[in-house]
Order: sequence, then C-alpha cells, then structure tokens
Amino acid sequence: MQFVDGNTEILAGPAMLFVDPLVHQHAEVKKAVSLSDNELLIVYREEGNEADRAVKRHIVRGPCLHVPSNSSEWTLEFSWHGHFR
Repeated sequence: MQFVDGNTEILAGPAMLFVDPLVHQHAEVKKAVSLSDNELLIVYREEGNEADRAVKRHIVRGPCLHVPSNSSEWTLEFSWHGHFR
C-alpha cells in the first residue's frame, strides 16, 4: 500500500483492505515467493537512515514462503544452465 503522505506498507495476507482515497494513494496485490527445500532467494534491501543508506544482500533459504519486509526490497531473476560433458 502506498499512502497519500508517501509512506509505504506491506501487508502480508490473507488480509482485507478498504482503499480510502483520502488515505491510500495506491494498493496492489502481489504473490509471495514459495521456495522449496533446495532453493535460495537473494534479496537486496536498502538499510540505514537517510544520511547513511547502504544496500545489503540477504539469502533466504527454503522451504519457506517469502514476503518482502519493506518496499525497498528487490530480487534479481536468473536461471542456472549449462552443458555438462
């Protein structure tokens, strides 16, 4: 959810929300990432205060259902492939 004042909040489901145009600027529904036993997810987050921000990398190990902790979190998508002889 993005509020009119610029703040954002992630609400983990299942949840219900009444979108009030005076309070909420934008609301979006996204699926959580499901990880199995042998899967990893590399997550990047901006951490720190406004004067001293840094990007930190976190490894999320399965099995789990991953929901972002804040709106500054992102992942990079890639797939491992190769030819073995």
